[in-house]
Amino acid sequence: MDPLGIWTRQKALIAELRAIRGGEFSTSSEDDLFRLALKQNLSALCLSGGGIRSAAFCLGVLQALACAGLLTSFDYLSTVSGGGYIGSWLQRMIAGRGSPEKAEAALGCADTVAAELTNLRNYTSYLAPQGGLFSTDTWTDVVLYGRNVLLNLVVYLPLLALAVLVAIFYRTAIWTVADERWAQLLFLAMGAVCVAAQTLFAARDLPDHRPVGAGTRHYAKSRQISLQVVWPSFAWAVLATLSQGVTANGSEDPPIMALLIAYFVAQTVGYIGAWCLPGRRLKAAMLFRRNGLAFGAATVVSTALLGCGAWLGNLVPHDERAQVLAVAGPLWGMAAFGIHSAVFVGLRRDSALFDLDREWLARLSALKLRLGVSWLAFAFPALSLSWLIHVGGDGSVGSLQASLAALGTLATGSVGAWVGKQAESKVGVVAQAIGIAQRWRTAALVLVCIVFILGVIAFLGLAADLVLGQIQIALSSHLLQVPSDTPAPHWLLFVVQVVVIVGVVLVLHWLNRRVNVNRYSMHAVYRNRLTRAFLGAARGAARHADPFTGFDPDDNLPLTALANAEGPRKLFPVINLTLNLTSGGAAAWSERKAMAFTATPTACGAPLLCNPDDRARGQADPAGAYVATGGYAGQENPDSKSERCAGLTLATAMTISGAAVSPNWGYHSSPLVAFVMTLFNVRLGAWLPNPAFRQTAKDLSLAYPRRSLAALLGELLGMTGDKSQAIYLSDGGHFENLGLYEMLRRRCRLILVIDAGQDPRCGFEDLGNALRKSAIDMQIEVKFKNAPRITSRNDKEGQKNALGFAAATIRYPEKCEGTLLYLKPCLLSSVPVDVRLCQSVR
Repeated sequence: MDPLGIWTRQKALIAELRAIRGGEFSTSSEDDLFRLALKQNLSALCLSGGGIRSAAFCLGVLQALACAGLLTSFDYLSTVSGGGYIGSWLQRMIAGRGSPEKAEAALGCADTVAAELTNLRNYTSYLAPQGGLFSTDTWTDVVLYGRNVLLNLVVYLPLLALAVLVAIFYRTAIWTVADERWAQLLFLAMGAVCVAAQTLFAARDLPDHRPVGAGTRHYAKSRQISLQVVWPSFAWAVLATLSQGVTANGSEDPPIMALLIAYFVAQTVGYIGAWCLPGRRLKAAMLFRRNGLAFGAATVVSTALLGCGAWLGNLVPHDERAQVLAVAGPLWGMAAFGIHSAVFVGLRRDSALFDLDREWLARLSALKLRLGVSWLAFAFPALSLSWLIHVGGDGSVGSLQASLAALGTLATGSVGAWVGKQAESKVGVVAQAIGIAQRWRTAALVLVCIVFILGVIAFLGLAADLVLGQIQIALSSHLLQVPSDTPAPHWLLFVVQVVVIVGVVLVLHWLNRRVNVNRYSMHAVYRNRLTRAFLGAARGAARHADPFTGFDPDDNLPLTALANAEGPRKLFPVINLTLNLTSGGAAAWSERKAMAFTATPTACGAPLLCNPDDRARGQADPAGAYVATGGYAGQENPDSKSERCAGLTLATAMTISGAAVSPNWGYHSSPLVAFVMTLFNVRLGAWLPNPAFRQTAKDLSLAYPRRSLAALLGELLGMTGDKSQAIYLSDGGHFENLGLYEMLRRRCRLILVIDAGQDPRCGFEDLGNALRKSAIDMQIEVKFKNAPRITSRNDKEGQKNALGFAAATIRYPEKCEGTLLYLKPCLLSSVPVDVRLCQSVR
């Protein structure tokens, strides 16, 4: 392991070979590793996702293989989601009995039923073993969900409240600044500096204007453009709007002419500054001169647009002007930049890279407008919509209106969270049902989520206004002896809001250090119940549960305990998870929004993660990033000084692999749905350290992110990636639901895949997804000799010739072949009557 504790993909796979074969292996390259793996004739058993349905069917397969003495012939046991439930049960059984062979003997014994099987049947309803409306298990689950929702809101509400307070503070600042002409002019001067800076950097980085030595095909990075151009533009829009506020009595007009002069001069200075930069190519300098007139005309047009906006702002009634300016002003300022770019592109002279220039400027304008629209979308409910709910349009507090709005917000949020949960628990069905009805349901879900989000922001704005108002009234009446019916001084409003904002920031800073984002999601609740049902059931008589709760901490064990240190290990576990990439990342991942992540007894990581050294070198082909399992994500209690980190546990890996209900779930992720589901705590995934991030061994050992707020915001806004300290992991089926993808990477010569996913029409979506990604990422082809004779239970005619399995040839890039056996639940003619009757009842 290197000093950072990061392994490459090659090193992680070699460690697995050593654990499986019990020998010493060393290869100089990944190609040598793959050739070595093919010589080992590795085999794999893959148990697919599909919830309890998959766990039940895969259990039957395990028993059949054990009866035939074939279970321990497999080197790998690759599991996903529901298949991971029963796969982890088997792994815990192996650990309890001492070896895979002893577990196989117990499962395959025809004379007696293994105690582990008997225990497992007691937990067919694993979330609430004692069913019923008034059972203790049901009420405990309700209490846990309610408690965790409240604890989540303790963190999320201050975050949202801070954003709302910033909007309110901005509105107040527009009123306050207007009383001081010098302050208005100062803000205009600051805004002009921002305009000049953004114009200089934008003109400098235009493809046809780049300095000598930079190359015409090398663009500034997105982060650099955002810092140097986009955010200064937004700062100008904010400051310019701030300078156009109105005085308390409306006696003085805002300095519109000063606004226009400042903008025009700043644009001109920025353009000339970019023109005069040292190192400019002669052709670029000539292009600046030739297009100077076009730039000046564009500046005149955009200045006129700013003037129109300022004039329209003056038409707004005095009492409402600050609010309208706070909501729409920044967008208007950003729109002026967009108009400037459009006119400039239309009038400028052609150049060698004219097409690239147009694309570059269009993308830059899009970033600016997106920021302006985002502000409008947030400020409108926080300021205007909250005002409408409070006032009702006639100056009186509309209590009925507020009550109806509150009920509507709560109802839409509940519906959105529930519908999102239902959709995410049926990934395969959603992926196949892309008809008109499904599109309408998706559109309705988005609309419901939008209504809920607007309602939440509006009510936070209303609550913040009421609280701030009461504080201001109390201070003005007691400290300043101002009558209660007299408005508080503007400076007092300003000071109170600054103090409140600072207080909220301090609270969030404290929460950022104290909150464990995994502990109070439903991940921990889900993990406890899965552990009791599957890992506890696999312990037999050795289990000593708490008599009141039924839980036993010894049910769980570290993943490293599943590696056999004394010799070869059969059924080596590979638990498949999904690393969500809903923001950033390469364009090639824009469809998937996820990548594979595996947890094994030797290493945890992702094969396509870019480790820090590769990223520093700009290497295009990532070498993967893994961490030794014994030092990864095992420290769950931040206050425990004596707790020894033994690495990621089997229960945690099993639970994340089965976290089907998640705000971020690969390709199907939606930021709007993520917002609603996160607030309602409908989330089973977990945040764990990023193996590809430069951090200490202590940080890698934590089972939660150090910066909780960054993780919470990422989950709330549907913005998860692989560049931060923590990554968001969810159900392995959100990337690939069969566990086949990673077994092909390991060059297994024989793979038996059990596909028990939800596929009522036998569309083979999961199989097609796995084969497509394997062909694209690893150039591995899987060819079926004949179409699988597997039909749905509604296809009575097809069932007559159904086989329930299919065989295919695996063609590896190393010019070697393997065999894939594909098994799927199917109503064969030989199926017993009781099974057929159960299917008809369903």
